[in-house]
Amino acid sequence: LHCFVRRQCVYFFTATAEDVKVPRKGRQKSLVLGQIGIGCIHCKDSKSKLKGCTYFPGSIGGIYNATMIIMQRHFPVCPSVTKEIFGEYNKLKSLTARSASTKEYWVSAAIKLGLFDTKHGVFFKKEVVSQNEFMTPMKKARNNLKDSYQHSVDTLCSLVETSDKMFATDYAYFVMEQMTRCTFTEADRLGKRKRH
Repeated sequence: LHCFVRRQCVYFFTATAEDVKVPRKGRQKSLVLGQIGIGCIHCKDSKSKLKGCTYFPGSIGGIYNATMIIMQRHFPVCPSVTKEIFGEYNKLKSLTARSASTKEYWVSAAIKLGLFDTKHGVFFKKEVVSQNEFMTPMKKARNNLKDSYQHSVDTLCSLVETSDKMFATDYAYFVMEQMTRCTFTEADRLGKRKRH
């Protein structure tokens, strides 16, 4: 479900000078040029956008919440969403179990894309490098989380090697080549499964 949402429903963008000028109710901090926002990909080019189609999360951890708000409040009423996309979303939603690791998935994906927290909000690394005044050390917990994800990204390796091609069909090899070993955490446990 969340892979589908990332691919077909939402997109990241950077705040423009126009975005910064627009007053936003309920925001404690003003927007900064280049700050990362998340929005509905279906109406991003529409001239008449509905309220709640974009959000500027204050941290990487807030990306998941912003996405869920878009999917629950905006997506069902967005005139630009096709029946096919909405139907597929609802189908996946009904099949997907809730997991405590869902938020971690979005944090991990954001870090892999090069996003990170600053005192002014979320930025792409290259955006912040050119604006050193916006850089600020993240909280220790966030640093540890980022380091652990970065370590896992650096140590990723495919499950198959080139020499394995002779043992599988082209399609099976292609699929396996995109997979990597992972370690499940306590947060991945669903329901009341027995511990093994």
